[in-house]
Amino acid sequence: MKRTNLLLALVTGAVLLLSACTSQTARDQWPVQKALEWEKEIGVIKGANGYYMVNPAKSSGEVLQKMSGLGFNSVRAWIGGETAQSQIEALEKLLDAADDYGMTVSPVLTIGGKFKDPAQDAETEPIAEEMLKTILSHFRGDKRIAFWDLWNEPPYNPNKADVLRAMDLLEKMVLWGREAGTTQPLTSSIFWDIVKPDRSSEVFQRRLEVERMMDIHNYHDYSEAEEDGKYSREMIRLLKELDGRPVVCTECLNRQNGSGIERALSIFAEEQVHFYVWGVYANDRNWSTRWRKSEFDPYARMFHNMLYADGDPCSPQEVQWIKDFHFCEPGETMDPGIEVTDRWQRDRVWKRMALGPVKGYVSDSPQAVPAGYNSVKVNVRYSDWKKDREAVCTNLKNTLKAAADKGCLVVPTLLTQQDGHDPEHAGYVRDIIHTFAHAREVFAWDIYDHPTDSAAVRTLFKAARGCQSAHPLFMVPAIGLEEFPEGFDYKAAMVHGKTAGWEHFHFADKKMEQVCSLAWNLSDVIAYDSPFALESAGWIGAVARRYGRPVFAFLQGKAAGDRNAVLDLLSRTQLYWWTTENLGAAQLAAFRFQPVTDWD
Repeated sequence: MKRTNLLLALVTGAVLLLSACTSQTARDQWPVQKALEWEKEIGVIKGANGYYMVNPAKSSGEVLQKMSGLGFNSVRAWIGGETAQSQIEALEKLLDAADDYGMTVSPVLTIGGKFKDPAQDAETEPIAEEMLKTILSHFRGDKRIAFWDLWNEPPYNPNKADVLRAMDLLEKMVLWGREAGTTQPLTSSIFWDIVKPDRSSEVFQRRLEVERMMDIHNYHDYSEAEEDGKYSREMIRLLKELDGRPVVCTECLNRQNGSGIERALSIFAEEQVHFYVWGVYANDRNWSTRWRKSEFDPYARMFHNMLYADGDPCSPQEVQWIKDFHFCEPGETMDPGIEVTDRWQRDRVWKRMALGPVKGYVSDSPQAVPAGYNSVKVNVRYSDWKKDREAVCTNLKNTLKAAADKGCLVVPTLLTQQDGHDPEHAGYVRDIIHTFAHAREVFAWDIYDHPTDSAAVRTLFKAARGCQSAHPLFMVPAIGLEEFPEGFDYKAAMVHGKTAGWEHFHFADKKMEQVCSLAWNLSDVIAYDSPFALESAGWIGAVARRYGRPVFAFLQGKAAGDRNAVLDLLSRTQLYWWTTENLGAAQLAAFRFQPVTDWD
């Protein structure tokens, strides 16, 4: 006890000495105008958290260099160390390294973690105060620091007492920071519960009260895709309407719920919000899979992180978004639409195809699928959904189960040309896909067979993308082929340097050609239907493969000519196919994909 009292007395003395030294430089909260001047001087912040090394062979300097090359200009980092001096030394080292690549740093202090036991708060406070003031005083005037994050994600949901205690402590930390005379803005990520917080509660109002003390506002958001960005925009506007200060989203990037780079940055650009994504390299922090899941198990796509372990980007498209990011002028947008931004990247859709060859059958009854097939394409009827939505969902659920019992994956077709184009189609597509968005029995969604309107194509893809389905989406455009002269050599016509392919497609009119182009440009896989004939299946398939994506061929009717020749082509070109004719168990069992080399 005597030793504790002695330590407390020494710390108290140090705090008094430090307070005397800083009293000449103490300041109040920045006026709004000063915060806006800071924003103008520092420019648009495009930052990243987690500059951790991918392995011991890569230095932190290499990671920072890579970050700069990706278009980032700032790094948010936790400053470790048991003493103020060790934290100062660690931060000086990071500031030097980041500055070499033209990047600022926003340090996250870990002082809040010292308050572990409420009964010890009185003893902890002077220790925490001295540490905070010592660190902030040391870096007074250092423009390499963008801002100070005093406490990352203080508690908001355990219980009322914990939250109110945290806000009281954070309030004191803000005052200590002002007394230290820091020349950089002070902030804290108080708000990290974006979706539906209880804004009328005493706890929320207290958090808001402390938020009003900040020089600038920062928050965390992993939900930009939810409700088309509704909750994200509400939080941004809540913070901006407090006092008009700059806003920074210091954590974002959740690809698995659709809140990836494109969705997040579209909102940030329009709302003029600075940002820091979460994660640079895939590394030992195991951020590649979602919260509470293990990388030991498989996962569909990268959760956080911009880069794979070898430094290749998860998506070159995302890198371009980072580089092009800017605050939009009134009426401007960076967003081409979720139907464009959320189209599956090629590596994701090819990973989905790793199941191997699909030998599919077209039938509304899985029980009628002959032996040897491993997929079935079924119709879900819009007209039935309008009459009885519950019955349609129950029927599809039963269909999926029956197909699974036969070892078949299902491709539901939601609309056909006979349905025309109805404004209610979008709601129907959204409802069905959302209901079965994670059904393991679904292989892919055929949104529309033979659409006839480009605006409807966009609208329906937008509705479907918003569901964040675990399955690829596609449409099957209506494509015909011109009549070729007798003896036409299809293979020779497509030899290197000759002009042939799309120009031999036949469409009802120019509008339908545009519909086909748009449908394929928005689809995750490239799909077409064709007579079961070598010439048509091969010709359309050759053009479809130019998109660099898996190709689905729906072959209609009985085979015209040599069925084996068609199957050999499908095998060598590795097309996924469905037939309306039963090919027989023996032929199905013999079908394999053949490996291809550049010299075949």
